[in-house]
Amino acid sequence: MDLVSLNGMKNSFIILSLLTMFSCINEQDNEKFVRLVKIKVDDNRVEEYIPILKKQMNTAMIEEQGVLNYHVVNEKENPSNFTLIEIYKDTLSYKYHIKTKHFLEYKNAVKEMVLNLELIDVYLIN
Repeated sequence: MDLVSLNGMKNSFIILSLLTMFSCINEQDNEKFVRLVKIKVDDNRVEEYIPILKKQMNTAMIEEQGVLNYHVVNEKENPSNFTLIEIYKDTLSYKYHIKTKHFLEYKNAVKEMVLNLELIDVYLIN
């Protein structure tokens, strides 16, 4: 085998390896469970709501391996409108999360504060 053939085989191997790596990454991303949570909180209870939400999210991130990431924002013009982006390892991780003690405590603590809740399943693009 000459040097040109070896270099061609080496380049083919590198390309095949990269394609395999990227296809694995895409498969993993497709398995993730991603949800947008839109929450409308009583205008008079926003300051009370925020630390309860933060505590739940921080506990979940520390105690649950299946919780990969949380992001939360509230609107500048309407601070009682919150949007959470929740990223879980998979659907089973989400199902586990909503049965945890800390999540159930959060739900109980905010049940009188939350006026509206919308759950939207989404795909993670990046």
